[in-house]
Amino acid sequence: MKELDLLVKEYFESRERLQAFLSGIEIRKSEDSALLEYFLSLLKDSFFEAKVFELLLYLNPSEAKRYINLYYLQGNPYEKERYKGNLDVMLDDYKSVLGEMEFSKLIGSISKENKDFYVIKEAIDFANDE
Repeated sequence: MKELDLLVKEYFESRERLQAFLSGIEIRKSEDSALLEYFLSLLKDSFFEAKVFELLLYLNPSEAKRYINLYYLQGNPYEKERYKGNLDVMLDDYKSVLGEMEFSKLIGSISKENKDFYVIKEAIDFANDE
């Protein structure tokens, strides 16, 4: 059990260091390929998802749009596993980074059924209220 305790502590310390690093990172388009691979890997961890999504919006907006559509906005929302509270922040960042017009296009591409799904509806409302 001592080994498990040590691994858990190391995990949380590493996670905190990575979160601090991500909060201070500056995006330069010339780093696109290297950063993109790291970001796509980090998106799998819900702890980092919202921050990495925001950075991805600056680095590669089309990849960010693909991601949010694939995991949140398109398809059957009842079959999605990603609804853990990040969608509202992600949509707000989408609107802030890419602008009102791109946000409107994204929202316009969502089916009526999905717009009425409570998680998506609340996230859209949150982004519109900010």
